Amino acid sequence: MTPKKSSYIKVFSLFLLWIGLITFPICLINQYLRKNDLSSSVSLIILLSIMIIGYYLAWKWLVRKLKEIEKQ
Repeated sequence: MTPKKSSYIKVFSLFLLWIGLITFPICLINQYLRKNDLSSSVSLIILLSIMIIGYYLAWKWLVRKLKEIEKQ
């Protein structure tokens, strides 16, 4: 396996890890709110916006890292 290919795999694995770390607490909070009947449309919108912002930042990180690998 070439060093470039292994770098791609490492970066993509870290990207998937970041996505999981963003999604996991939001899912737990959402489940907690639903279980205790505290869920509302405002809380769901807040959680969704946090998730979208987190995904966007993770995507920007992935693109930046892939460009760094391409320059090598």
